Amino acid sequence: MSVIVSEIKSQSAGQQRNHFLDTLKGFAILGVVCVHFGGSFATSANAWTPSFYTGLALNQFFHFAVPLFIFISGLLASPYRSHRQIGFGRYYLERILVIGWPYLIASVAAFFLLGVGHELTALPTDAERARWLLSRLLYYGVHPTFYFIPMILLLYFLKPFLSWLAPALHRQVVRRWNSAISLRTVMLAILATLLAAHVILGFLGYRGVLDFYTWCRPNPLFWAVYFYFGLVFPEIAEVISPERIKGWLSLGIILIVVGYFLDWKALTDISVVGPNFEHSKVNYAYARPEILVLNLVIILVVAGLLVKETNKYNAILSFLGKHSLQIYLWHILVLYFLAWRYESVLNTVKSAPELIVGFAFFTSIMIAAASTALSFLLNLPGRYSVEIKASRI
Repeated sequence: MSVIVSEIKSQSAGQQRNHFLDTLKGFAILGVVCVHFGGSFATSANAWTPSFYTGLALNQFFHFAVPLFIFISGLLASPYRSHRQIGFGRYYLERILVIGWPYLIASVAAFFLLGVGHELTALPTDAERARWLLSRLLYYGVHPTFYFIPMILLLYFLKPFLSWLAPALHRQVVRRWNSAISLRTVMLAILATLLAAHVILGFLGYRGVLDFYTWCRPNPLFWAVYFYFGLVFPEIAEVISPERIKGWLSLGIILIVVGYFLDWKALTDISVVGPNFEHSKVNYAYARPEILVLNLVIILVVAGLLVKETNKYNAILSFLGKHSLQIYLWHILVLYFLAWRYESVLNTVKSAPELIVGFAFFTSIMIAAASTALSFLLNLPGRYSVEIKASRI
């Protein structure tokens, strides 16, 4: 079994962090910021300009960031502070305090500083306003980019059930049919079922049968395949030899390169997307067939790297990875006050598209540094363990 996987299985909250996973999270959270900032230049009004191409390339390349976060969240949810060790009440309370409380603070800031509040005040009745507030806080996100937090919290809340499901089904199968089926086979069957749900919801969302922004993007069922894969990965990885994985990794990398090429070709075909990019379905993001398949292959490659005992480490990305929650929650607000509200800044970025990456990197570093400084100044008892738990997403 892989050394990295062994570390994940045995690691407790007080032990040393896995720096490779921190590096992956840092790369992913930098990608999230690039997606949101770069995507603001990939619009019909800015079509086919240098900044459009740069923004579109970043927006598409980093679409794996959210699936990667969910996979890692499942991976780290299994060994850390199990609900069996600390009880259901404390398990749920910790996740609310560690993830939900910062989310609530950022939501209040977005409500007042990003002009989200006008949607609420425009509603005619108190019942509609209450429904809007609850649905945004608990499902859609107060700001559209916040959808990830309610979704990952719901997956964490479902984690005890997901952990129980395979052993319970396995016991029933063995008892009823006296079958020699293994627990890992049951896990793979559940994984295949969740994959089917992911593909079906994605297809229906892309075709417009279901609303993508309700049934796909914020929906825990749409994302559960990645979380469950992370949850059971240490068990599955035990029977995978690092030597056997090398050929599959090479094939996976080839498929990723081909997939990105085909995706780019489709998104830049004027006969399909229109002369002003007006017919593009880029906003369907994770439900687009090209991206849906690409994300699945990329997560399988990352899983293969874990099995292969890859231990790549980058200090800067690892630093960002430790503060991925804070960067996720605050980068939209920081980008708004750094760039989006100033036409002169946006024009400068359009004339020098490489600044898209520069702004994304500076924003990420600034938030991570501020988070580090604030944690140091507060110096709360148990601060270190809280940082470890908070950084898991």
